[in-house]
Amino acid sequence: MLRRALLLTVLVASACVSHPVGPARTFGTYEGKARTTASSALSEVQTARLIATTASRGSAFGPYTGQVLSDAEDHVADVRIAARRGALMTLADVAAPLDGDIDALQSFLKAHGG
Repeated sequence: MLRRALLLTVLVASACVSHPVGPARTFGTYEGKARTTASSALSEVQTARLIATTASRGSAFGPYTGQVLSDAEDHVADVRIAARRGALMTLADVAAPLDGDIDALQSFLKAHGG
């Protein structure tokens, strides 16, 4: 019974993942997984930049801004932390490095067929 419950849990959890993790046996498979990851990261970075600009203009509440940014990392984390500290009017400045991240991710995707 425990074994069955564990199997069911694994199956349900794997269905929640947009691209299940597994070995990449060929370069094409590896490149495809990298494209998917880069696309996801690009989406997060663009969302962070948008909410930073919106909050800097006084058009977003702090709790909402923090929630939108709560799942992101790297430069996006800097924006999230500033939002949680209530520094909404300076978020556009904190988010400035995101432009470089977006450019790098878009270049990667272009170079790898994305």
